[in-house]
Amino acid sequence: MSELLTFEIISPEQAKWVSKIYRQEVLTMTPTEAVQVTDSFAFTDFELGSVLGRYDGNIYETLWDEVRSNPINYATELKEEILNMIRKHSKL
Repeated sequence: MSELLTFEIISPEQAKWVSKIYRQEVLTMTPTEAVQVTDSFAFTDFELGSVLGRYDGNIYETLWDEVRSNPINYATELKEEILNMIRKHSKL
């Protein structure tokens, strides 16, 4: 919200109104209502860019696919560096 005020996109009065409505309506939604509101925007999985909000519900399978496809998880030097840091600071 601070960006909106910084660039004078909305006035301070409008910001207060939005904050009040947000607290009254959004923060009091049930999980079911929140899902319905989110679904009403009809974002695709690609637009969301999150495995947790998958339309097909395959959260864990997709998360695992993302982990396996990310090259950082196969960087041997990085793995060794992290393991060395853990060993250095481990009390075992």
